[in-house]
Amino acid sequence: MARIQIAISDEQQACEWLKLYRRMLKVMRPLGRDDYGSDGDYWVFNENWGPECLQQKIFIFNLEMIRPELIQALRRQLASYPHWEIVIAICSNESWPKMGLYVRHHEIIDGLQRDYFPPEYRGFQYEDARPGTEND
Repeated sequence: MARIQIAISDEQQACEWLKLYRRMLKVMRPLGRDDYGSDGDYWVFNENWGPECLQQKIFIFNLEMIRPELIQALRRQLASYPHWEIVIAICSNESWPKMGLYVRHHEIIDGLQRDYFPPEYRGFQYEDARPGTEND
């Protein structure tokens, strides 16, 4: 299913972006370190790209941060923001292909290529997840 586009004002988008950003930090902070540098487990992208982009972005450096319970906790934050999505990108020091998750209030689009993961992370499955298509 293609992403539904809605028109919201710059002010509404900025307000929703900030509220959702703070909610995501509240979920993530107890579980790891938010830092783009070499010591980070993840980085919640802290730049709002404006009303044309109803997304939050998280870059993952530590695969512990894609545990299903954490992804579901992030998904619950979208209940009040059904037109938003959280893009989770896996960032590795390895030569892995681009991969990640699109977390939406009603589904998760799973683009993880688990064959690259260490065995303990390959079995992660997400409720209401489906593989992505060319229309996503």
